Amino acid sequence: MTRDPHIELVLDEEGFRRLRSLWDEVLFKADHRYPFQSYEWCKAWWDAFGAGNQLRILVVFDGPLCLGICPLYLKSVGPFKQLAFLCPDRSDYLDFIARGGVRDIVIGQVLSYLASRADDWDLFVLNNICWSDKEREFFLAAAKKNGLEVASRAYTKSPYIHINMTWDEYLAATGKKKRVRKKERRILRGGDIEVVHFKGSENDKCGPAENLFEEAKSIERRTWKYIEGNPRLQGDCKTEQFFQDVFKSFMKRGWLDLWFALVGGTPRAYAFSFVFDNKVFAYNSGYDNSFSRYRLGSLLLINRIRDAFENKLEEYDFLRGEEEYKFEWTNNTRRINEYVLFNRRISSAVGARILVKMKWSLARSALLKNLRYKIKTFLSRRGMHSRE
Repeated sequence: MTRDPHIELVLDEEGFRRLRSLWDEVLFKADHRYPFQSYEWCKAWWDAFGAGNQLRILVVFDGPLCLGICPLYLKSVGPFKQLAFLCPDRSDYLDFIARGGVRDIVIGQVLSYLASRADDWDLFVLNNICWSDKEREFFLAAAKKNGLEVASRAYTKSPYIHINMTWDEYLAATGKKKRVRKKERRILRGGDIEVVHFKGSENDKCGPAENLFEEAKSIERRTWKYIEGNPRLQGDCKTEQFFQDVFKSFMKRGWLDLWFALVGGTPRAYAFSFVFDNKVFAYNSGYDNSFSRYRLGSLLLINRIRDAFENKLEEYDFLRGEEEYKFEWTNNTRRINEYVLFNRRISSAVGARILVKMKWSLARSALLKNLRYKIKTFLSRRGMHSRE
């Protein structure tokens, strides 16, 4: 390695497509690997939501060797120009993509490049970041070295189960053995209930990905989240396009892990995860609200966690959010933070104050948070009703 890195900038669709094989090569040698960094995930998001924004993918090379990829896009927020990682609103974890051992070089090069082109952007928002203290300190030092300011906040936590024993050993160690088995038996005695599991791959005979997505979407329409106007899989054409593409591409890669709970032969609950890098990323679930008494969500969760143990995976990640049910299974958590870089131009400092610090201040107000949720729910319901 020559240690004389340089950056190539990808601005168009053709350049994005040409990165596909290189993207895999770098991602699967990275110290941090998440399904939300995959080419398939980022490309599906850009195809669905990229209109009106500008690609800014920074590819770090050392001679012919690609050291890392920083998949960014640029959007206008009022008078301000904001950089962010691709797919910021659907991804639980985001990060720079860098080969193992050269992460610091990649981050240093990206920040140096951005500092040298400060006229092109006002803010660089890095949300859903999960770094160790050492990684955080390096990032802050590299920003300072390049004359960039950083604002940060603790956002949430991400609970996870580290799998280093058998399922029975885990239940015994956590004192759950009798309780979990009793709960499962009680649920299954409650009716004609069956659990169906699809492990997505090209060789699985589980039907087209589109059909499985439509089944999950149909159940979601009867969930309390949908009724309140806050669905995950649908609500607008772009969202549906994104998840359809993800289901299809992740099934081909063998990353899609999909479960259904059937009552009387009819699917009434679903859950899907991504099995990636020998870990489970538990992404989304829902159940028909009129069948809540059956506790189908709990049944699927037991099956999903047990399956991770039986297949000797490394981890079951509940992903971001501090919902109470997650802590019934584990006390292990990761911190999820948000960082915002801004340069020393006046517009950048003003943008940081208006768009970031004010937003974070408002987020701490329970009253305003509740009001924002109600407004979002109202607008979402209007949008869904207009489509129906």
